[in-house]
Amino acid sequence: MECAKFGQTIGAQGGRQCNHRLSGCNESWRNRVEDFPAHGSGIQPPQARWAVLTMAAILSELDQQFRAQFDSEVRGDRSVGIELEFPIVTSAGEAPSYEAVRSILETLQEESFTLQSDAHTGAVVLARSPSLGDRASFGGFDSHVVSLELGYCTLEISLAPERTLFLAEQRLGEVLAPVLRCVARHKCSLLGYGIQPSTPPSRRLVAPKQRYLHYPALSSNDWLSEEDGEDIHLFTVAAASQCHVKVSASEAVRVLNVLNALAGVQLALTANSSVWRASVDPNLKAVRERMYDWVFDQGTFQAISTKGVAPTFRSLSDYTGYLCRLRATLVQRGAYTLRLPDDVTVGDFFERGGPLEGTRLDGGREVVVPRPEDLYYFAALLEFNARLSPSYGTVESRVSCQQPPNALLSVPALVLGLVENLAESEALADAIGTENFVPLRFAAMTRGLHGEVGEVRLDRLAEKVLSIASAGLGKRGLGEDVYLEALWRRLSDGLGPADRAAQLFEHSGLGKLVEEHAIRLP
Repeated sequence: MECAKFGQTIGAQGGRQCNHRLSGCNESWRNRVEDFPAHGSGIQPPQARWAVLTMAAILSELDQQFRAQFDSEVRGDRSVGIELEFPIVTSAGEAPSYEAVRSILETLQEESFTLQSDAHTGAVVLARSPSLGDRASFGGFDSHVVSLELGYCTLEISLAPERTLFLAEQRLGEVLAPVLRCVARHKCSLLGYGIQPSTPPSRRLVAPKQRYLHYPALSSNDWLSEEDGEDIHLFTVAAASQCHVKVSASEAVRVLNVLNALAGVQLALTANSSVWRASVDPNLKAVRERMYDWVFDQGTFQAISTKGVAPTFRSLSDYTGYLCRLRATLVQRGAYTLRLPDDVTVGDFFERGGPLEGTRLDGGREVVVPRPEDLYYFAALLEFNARLSPSYGTVESRVSCQQPPNALLSVPALVLGLVENLAESEALADAIGTENFVPLRFAAMTRGLHGEVGEVRLDRLAEKVLSIASAGLGKRGLGEDVYLEALWRRLSDGLGPADRAAQLFEHSGLGKLVEEHAIRLP
């Protein structure tokens, strides 16, 4: 197949496109989720007592350990953990220097935060809030965390789980206050926006974290030029609104399936990355979400789909079986991230049982003996719109761009409401039909609330989703549905935040876009 725009050959399976595709070529768009068996390749843990087990018994034991990470039931109010990523920009709307961002983190020490440096680079990459005291017993978290994302110009605030959205908003304010003071001292702003609006992606923006410094060896150059970096460096400018919802073992896969099924509808309501590289993208309202397709194009990185809408899983065993087919790229040992040999799947990693050689960034080699808990680390390599997080016993929603300042809690509210009204959410997913899940995600990326697939319209689905979520929050009896008001307004106006950002930029320029999206203290 030949690219009509540039005349270069595209792979026969449609998995490759011509170089520098950011210039507009989209000839071989494909987002296919392939079928998969209930279990991947056989796995054999290294422990001696496991060596005599049958493959079925080995799989069963790993499944049991994976399942044990989730509570048998959710008691009391279902908790929510929030991860909010914010682009840091100068007054000119550009990414600041790394020195400025490092100084922002170091200044947090004056606000009683504890700093943490990367073991390999020695650079400060994380700041922990003061101890949570009595709240540390809830969820096992002893602090909130402020850290650098893949791009040092994206600051992530990760909050310990809370039982209500009101408490989550209160904690967010408590963490944001000192962060915003430090950011202001360096004449910068945090944006409630899903991407750097002006500065283009580049390897020069990579945060000095060893895990991120391993990434170039695992990526290609189909989109970015070699001068700018590898394709993975597209994410140096992206910013998401993500959340974790506590789930029981019996409902985990049901919740996972429904959040992936409704990912397109959620994205239609929350797309907010239409202006980037100092211009309005002519084709996309959610550039950030499209990056997953550019970077993790099936066939160039993995043999299975790892991004976008996940396959429909039948059980936790299906999920662990799918994980066994995943490419095992990195593993954590102590303070160091090690790169595993090429072309080793998660199943291979466990099946070999004996030691492998892992490589540090400095070229040093370490013997890696597989551990059952490595499966939890590998689970975080799946880039689905929603994925299981066994380390926390949660389902994580990952599809939304960062939201405007007046709607920072809207994504957690939407996701929590859908989970609390799970039967109705599943009924809607069934009515949509599995054949429409992937196309609706693409329609949401390109057209937002105005997207449609055949006779299925995203605006009509959004109204149903909001009604289901509102009823779900209503079951909690806490009045949390107020956090959905911003989403209802978008639906009423027919304009998502991406539409408003594009209009603002075109009418008033970059300065006004930054001013309107800057996070401020109340």
